[in-house]
Amino acid sequence: MDKIVKYLRKIPSKEAAKIIETLHHINSSGKNTPGSIALSGKKDWFRIRVGQYRIVFSDEDGDIRIQKLTRRNDNTYKNL
Repeated sequence: MDKIVKYLRKIPSKEAAKIIETLHHINSSGKNTPGSIALSGKKDWFRIRVGQYRIVFSDEDGDIRIQKLTRRNDNTYKNL
């Protein structure tokens, strides 16, 4: 989680606020969060688009883990 906090400090505050709000939705709703899309090839892994950023998370029986937070580019879904 420390990497996510560090990353959020680097991006513009307006975008960081949107991402933090989405993280709260993920924490409360998990895979049922509006806008979450299942990742192919990964069981119980999902992604959510927040502007130019992507949040990749897993939801295994209610155990929610943020796997990656990054700006969308060609390498976003590599090395998951």
